[in-house]
Amino acid sequence: MNFRNINFNLYLIALSLILLPLTGCNRGKADASDSVQMQPVAVQIAPVTSRQVEQTVLAQGTLEPRQGQSATISAPVAGRIQQIYVKDGERVTKGELLVIMDYRTAQAKAQSAAAALQTSEAETQQASLSAKAAVISQTSKINMAKINLNAAISQGKQSIQIASTALKAAETYLSKLKSGARPQEIAQADQSVVQAKATYQRAQNEQQRQSFLFKHGISSRVQLEDAETALTLAKSAYESAMQQDNLIRSGSRPQDIQSAELSVQQAQESLQQAQTDAELKIQQAKAALANAEAGQLEVQALQAQYKAMLASQNQKASDLTAALTTASYTQLRSPLSGIVADRKLNPGDVADGTTPILRVMSTGALDLVAHVPAESGLLVHVGMSANITTQDLPGKIFAGKVESTGQVDPLTGLMSIHILVPNSRDLLPTGIFASAQVVVNQITKATVVPKEAVITRNGKQVVFTVSPDGTAHLTDVSVGVTDGDWKQILKGVTPGDKVITLGQYELDDNAKVKQADESGGNA
Repeated sequence: MNFRNINFNLYLIALSLILLPLTGCNRGKADASDSVQMQPVAVQIAPVTSRQVEQTVLAQGTLEPRQGQSATISAPVAGRIQQIYVKDGERVTKGELLVIMDYRTAQAKAQSAAAALQTSEAETQQASLSAKAAVISQTSKINMAKINLNAAISQGKQSIQIASTALKAAETYLSKLKSGARPQEIAQADQSVVQAKATYQRAQNEQQRQSFLFKHGISSRVQLEDAETALTLAKSAYESAMQQDNLIRSGSRPQDIQSAELSVQQAQESLQQAQTDAELKIQQAKAALANAEAGQLEVQALQAQYKAMLASQNQKASDLTAALTTASYTQLRSPLSGIVADRKLNPGDVADGTTPILRVMSTGALDLVAHVPAESGLLVHVGMSANITTQDLPGKIFAGKVESTGQVDPLTGLMSIHILVPNSRDLLPTGIFASAQVVVNQITKATVVPKEAVITRNGKQVVFTVSPDGTAHLTDVSVGVTDGDWKQILKGVTPGDKVITLGQYELDDNAKVKQADESGGNA
């Protein structure tokens, strides 16, 4: 408001008070007074215009660090502070070293844990190799035992078959001797010789093969001995068949019959011996297989030992990780970029998790936690822009944006809103009181008048319009949004009209007015 205009108004009021007593004087004096009152009143006049206005909601609260943008630096493990590198108000960057704790104990524990892990790893590796070697050896023993068992069964069957064949041949020969030779018998004897010879040749081949395999370490001595036994039996059978064939051809004699009977007896004994030997060798092979399989328990014990040592190694690795983590706690770094807001301890002090050493706060963006009446808060939505001001920085306006809205408190009737306020230049400190004008609506072409033009008379909002002849007219108006120095007029005036902005409080309807000059005089 211009002081010259105020002085002019005071002048008009004083003049009115001087002239007022003169109304009771004589007619001549009254005519002079009327002449003074009919003079146009000097007022300030402004045009009604059209412009964009913003509807705002006032929200007031405190500027605080944003959630997650403030960190308290404490010692995770109790210890003595060795060095602090920052002071209150200093700017720090994320990851910057702020505090060093006494690290000697933690370092010794980490070195001890590393040595224990190295020893455990060597022991575990040795146990792993032992377990793998035992598995390979045990598998080889079991496979060899199974091969020997199968060989014993096969060779036993072969030996019994050879002995059985020899017995049948001897019995047949004896029967023929006793019953006399016939062409068919001679032919049969010849056939027996052929079969016995073939069996003998096969036994020879098998003995030679087993001898070769034994010399090269492929087959066992038991297999060689079985082949030699089978060869002896086959040879005996072959010789017996030859003898029987000769006897048949030469005719039966008592001595031949007696010899044949002895051959039968020998063949029976050979068969019995073959059966006994086969059963014994099979039992021995089964025992060897059982003994090999029993060795599996030792393998399992070695494997269990390896697993236990591996678990111990993992535990020692965890101990080393824990020791290194504890050692890392001796170097306290800033979790974010910002400023040191509060340093509470000094080098030499003992710190623990319950006593903060200092606090780091990011001020690049702040959070205005404000409250508004419920009816106004319902107009506010996330994303709306806001103009932030504070008495601590008069004349400064900061742009903000509504980030979230809360619920209405039933006790206070207020609704909380959070407004993001960028603060890249760190002009705004935290903890101060601030006001925000939240823009909830924009009207592009609103009919507006200076806010001083609208007054209240008889409970109504009115303005004084000025007609071209200088007459002031009292006009009822409907007021909308107030935007700074402007008020939106919804009804009553239109752009191009003129309204009085100063000097209208004492005017009457249809009063004569004129534009006052800026010096306070008449235009």
